[in-house]
Amino acid sequence: MNILRDLPADLRQGRCYLPETALTQHSLVPEDLLDPANAARFRPLYLEYVARAEDHLTVGWHYTLALPYRLLRLRLACAWPLLIGVRTLGLLRVGNVLDPTQRIKVGRRQVRSMMLRSLLLYPLPGAWSGQFERARRQAAT
Repeated sequence: MNILRDLPADLRQGRCYLPETALTQHSLVPEDLLDPANAARFRPLYLEYVARAEDHLTVGWHYTLALPYRLLRLRLACAWPLLIGVRTLGLLRVGNVLDPTQRIKVGRRQVRSMMLRSLLLYPLPGAWSGQFERARRQAAT
């Protein structure tokens, strides 16, 4: 996911982690991604990778839910990056990721709020397990 979020900075340092074959299929080369005006051309490919990242986070959430309930710290250590990640993907969907002046990230206040909410909801298994979907919906708005 950081590859998707940090794309402008990586490109300016001469690194592109997106497969050249995928770029070529969309009539793009890494140098095209240095120009924020190419965001519309790049968006379909980019959204494919965002969707793939979200699928991986979803699998991670199912893993987290499969951990024994008594392992609070382990479950939280798994849950927090997943909750932050799904929120970040929501921001990436709407922002111009090629614009180097636009740093896309979840704010500290939101991170603290998610962490506190997850602690408060932990004694309520149904509510706790629904956090990921709630974070995904909130990220989409």
